[in-house]
Amino acid sequence: MPLPTLPALQLSAAGTRLLAKVGAVIALAALLFGWGYRMGSNHWRGEYKAAVDEHARVLGELAAKTKAEKDATQRAIAAYKANDKVRDAAHDKAVNDAYERGKDVGRAVAAGTRRLRDDWAVHQCPAPGWDGALVVAPNPAELGRRAVAVGRVLGKAGEWDADYKRVYDALIDTRTLLAQCYGAPTP
Repeated sequence: MPLPTLPALQLSAAGTRLLAKVGAVIALAALLFGWGYRMGSNHWRGEYKAAVDEHARVLGELAAKTKAEKDATQRAIAAYKANDKVRDAAHDKAVNDAYERGKDVGRAVAAGTRRLRDDWAVHQCPAPGWDGALVVAPNPAELGRRAVAVGRVLGKAGEWDADYKRVYDALIDTRTLLAQCYGAPTP
């Protein structure tokens, strides 16, 4: 079976001119559209590049600020750790000094050159049934034990004072560290 054929398109001269004009308008519109699209895409490409450049600049600034903050934080932590070592050394020295002072006071009490309280120096207080009229001479062994006990008590009190000072100094150093790391005012 043969394929059907289309009838020949027969246009008049006016139809041909009209078809040529429509074709020219379509071609001109396509040319203008293509040119406008290219110009617009160049414009948007430029804006996109500017946005990418701005983004890269902001990221660079953030990286620099982050590095500066990291360095400042590391310096603050190093200073805190150095202060921690100094604080521990000062604490150990204060504890040793407190016990030495306690021993010195204990030796002075044992030697009789120092009295803690007059009642303790002459009486074995509290003595059962003591009516205040009896004065008992101090027992040398008891006096030695008292002197050692006094030295220990004074040493322990000094140690507690040193412990308190170390904790207080650690608190101040921690607050200073946090202030340096987070930009808050130093206490």
